[in-house]
Amino acid sequence: MGPAGSVNITGHPFEVARSPYLIAVGDDTRVRVYRSLAVDPESPGYAPVAQHIADHGMVLISTEIGPFHDMFGNVEQSHYGTPQARMHWLATHQEDSP
Repeated sequence: MGPAGSVNITGHPFEVARSPYLIAVGDDTRVRVYRSLAVDPESPGYAPVAQHIADHGMVLISTEIGPFHDMFGNVEQSHYGTPQARMHWLATHQEDSP
């Protein structure tokens, strides 16, 4: 069981699955969050995700908003990681230049 009674369906060490509104999967160094814009990041349902990010000193690595399969409305897709994971991600992902 994951936080607040959610069921771990992916096998990742950390998971919150409240589909179609909120899905978060990851570990102690990175977490990917899919949050319907209908979910306030200050809401109690998001609290386990925010706590995991804070507990592990994670920072925002990337974010985008748009539709995502099987989710409600537009979704904010955010990738968080430790500062070391962020440095690694930035070193291996180059932005397209115009």
